[in-house]
Amino acid sequence: MPTTEIAIIPLVDGSNINDANNGAAIAVKECFDTVSEQADGVQQYYLGMQIEDPSMLVAMIDWDNAEKHQAWMKHPEYGPVNERIGAIFAAAGKVLHADFFPSGHLDKTIAAPVTEIALFYFDGAPPEDYIVGFVKALSILDKENDIISAAAGITHEELEYEGVKGKAAVVIFGWTSVDAHVAFRQTQTYKDNIGVLMRTAKKFEVKHVNFRK
Repeated sequence: MPTTEIAIIPLVDGSNINDANNGAAIAVKECFDTVSEQADGVQQYYLGMQIEDPSMLVAMIDWDNAEKHQAWMKHPEYGPVNERIGAIFAAAGKVLHADFFPSGHLDKTIAAPVTEIALFYFDGAPPEDYIVGFVKALSILDKENDIISAAAGITHEELEYEGVKGKAAVVIFGWTSVDAHVAFRQTQTYKDNIGVLMRTAKKFEVKHVNFRK
């Protein structure tokens, strides 16, 4: 099953990956073009800036599996690419990996006008039936006109956030707009379904992104 790498990284002042002439945009394009050409196992990638904080780059890369990404990190081109793109990073940021369910939903979710990325943090790990519960909730959520698609997965690695450490759940929704998401949070459908997923988490954070392929 494909593994998706998600990187959320602050960029140096003046960066704008949506301006082809901007230094950060040039560096990002050069580096991701190299990864696509040189790394075995890259299926596709999406780039975007966080709507709430336009200084934050969000990249999602689909790999054949986690081992392919690990192999790329040993490739001769990895060091130069990492050094080149690292020059536009203001800090280390956050990198994680997850396998998303239901299969085939992720592409449509990321291609939506607005993509919500919600990270739910747990001490140790999410409940064993967490993803099963999410997939079950989708049968109801799919009826919402403003939800284009959704997917969820559990991180391969442990993450730490505000004192909570363990594997996290990554829940991604494709929306028609940020306003549509805000309005949905006031509905009973939200409370009965998404609210259940949130109540078992110790902490959570939500971001919205405009992705481009």
